[in-house]
Amino acid sequence: MNRRPSIKGNWLVIAVVASACSAAYAQQVFYVAPAAQGAGNGLSASSAAQYRSQAFWQGVQAALQQGPVTVRFIDGTYADDTLYLTRIGHPEHTLTLRGSASGGAVFNSNFNWNIRLRGSQNIVFEHLRFTGDVNNFALHMQDYEGTPTRQIVVQHCRFVDLPDARYGAIGITFQTHDITIRNNTFQRVGKGAGAHMIYTDHGPYNIYVHQNHFEDIPGDYVRFRDEVGYFEVIGNTFLSTKPALNRPFVSMPIFNDVNPGDEFFSTSMVIRDNRFEYHPQLPRGIDPAQDWYGQAISFANFGFNSPGYTFQLTPQQAQALEEGDIQARIALLKQLTGIDLEQVFIEGNEFIYVPMQVTYGSLPQYGAPSSGWRGFIDITELVTGAHVPEPSAAALLLTGMALMLRRHARPAGTPAADLMTAAFSGSPAAAVSLELHKAEGGFLAPRGSVGVAEQNVLWRIIPFLKGGSS
Repeated sequence: MNRRPSIKGNWLVIAVVASACSAAYAQQVFYVAPAAQGAGNGLSASSAAQYRSQAFWQGVQAALQQGPVTVRFIDGTYADDTLYLTRIGHPEHTLTLRGSASGGAVFNSNFNWNIRLRGSQNIVFEHLRFTGDVNNFALHMQDYEGTPTRQIVVQHCRFVDLPDARYGAIGITFQTHDITIRNNTFQRVGKGAGAHMIYTDHGPYNIYVHQNHFEDIPGDYVRFRDEVGYFEVIGNTFLSTKPALNRPFVSMPIFNDVNPGDEFFSTSMVIRDNRFEYHPQLPRGIDPAQDWYGQAISFANFGFNSPGYTFQLTPQQAQALEEGDIQARIALLKQLTGIDLEQVFIEGNEFIYVPMQVTYGSLPQYGAPSSGWRGFIDITELVTGAHVPEPSAAALLLTGMALMLRRHARPAGTPAADLMTAAFSGSPAAAVSLELHKAEGGFLAPRGSVGVAEQNVLWRIIPFLKGGSS
């Protein structure tokens, strides 16, 4: 058995790194309620502000210029239209929106969204419950007038019994990046096949879906549509309790409804250590080789070919992808579709009552002409040989040190990965830290600064330190 390097004795070093990565400012706490309480200024629970008060959120934004802020949502039902958070947040000072651990802060409104983020940053959602008759998404994240929504964490929240959500529980769209969804519960969500627990589309990147529970939805459960950048789906449980809900658990579809097509596959991902369990029966008359059911992980094209690629297969191409030398099939899949399996890591997953584990499929919809073949190919054996390396203890510590420097010494706007490279330039530590960057999937993304990196890194480091070995 290989053992991870143990650094249990170095807790003083860890404490220094953790302390340095924490904010050096006093935490400010404010309060909101479904209706204003007392003076309504948000300074205490007895004077909680109305949760959609524009003046209150302007005050929160001003307070964030001085240090981190927590807004506590008092127990109650939040049903007064959508809470818009537009250009809220600070790159260094985290805004935490927190309900009680009992889940008594409940969003339940008959509007398009419960909460909508637009051009906001560095926000943590904790212990909130979303339920009831919302129409589109319970929580939606998108850019606003060129400003992306970024560095968002959703943890310990519940998205339960959302029967009218046309699109699903969480939407992550367009110029949105560095989003972490972890330790949440999703159950009984959605209205029709267009609903998803998490719906990501058209260009977001660095999306982390970790240790959640997903149960029962009529559409594909977690979707990454059209050139979503790097993403992870790690340590989650997926469960379908009815035959009609045996849709793909993790999907990478494209919907090319114009000719030529304008969508392309997402192709940089880690999907590992998940439990995928279907109901043991499929709907009557359904064949997973022909219908989008019973496939735990699926790449699928619906519609026309996009420039440079042949998504619609001939019978000969389909046969060549199904049979023969594995490396030749991997190369052919990349040539035809752009799916680069060298960037696709799928391992350590548990499959229960799953007819097809990993598939590629194409259906000639939207008036696209058929090339003579339609259906889904099992490509499981093409992706099962990949291995995602574990970072070393040294890499974890050096990354914490780099984040400490980024927090306290970096020029404003300098990307964390750039500072990490500069801080250790010319030394072996640079190579180790950048190796961690690759091994952990680029959570210190060179494409932009990482406002909640401290929390994400420490969240990964602490279980490693406590375990000491594997």
